[in-house]
Amino acid sequence: MTGVKDKIEEYRRNLELVRSMSADGTEVFHYIIDLGKKLQGNALSEERRTPDNQVTQCQFNLFVDWEDGEWRAFSDGMISSGYAYILLDVFNSITPEEAQRVSTEDFQALGIDELLSMNRSTGFYQMIDIMRRNAEHVS
Repeated sequence: MTGVKDKIEEYRRNLELVRSMSADGTEVFHYIIDLGKKLQGNALSEERRTPDNQVTQCQFNLFVDWEDGEWRAFSDGMISSGYAYILLDVFNSITPEEAQRVSTEDFQALGIDELLSMNRSTGFYQMIDIMRRNAEHVS
């Protein structure tokens, strides 16, 4: 689980640095949106965008699943694409067996609850739960 903790710490430091660059905190959203743009280059295929893979607590369409040997996601929302990218990066750095042991508490250090609206943070944590559940089927 040190891989998870190291990745989360890397993002925590990045978010903290970006927050410090702007007095009103808007730069952190630009950072998250920029991460989300990277998601679109390797998005989850349309065939995998099913109700079982949908993050229903997200305001926008957001889907996540294991495809072609890695975690992939699709979202039509800018912020949700960004937090999906972060989660994919973390989960793709560990094995599916390790993914099953990840908890939402592991991500508390990111400060998502303070950063995102309640709906967005609920979607963020639901995405973690879906990835944990789906990891059982890939290992």
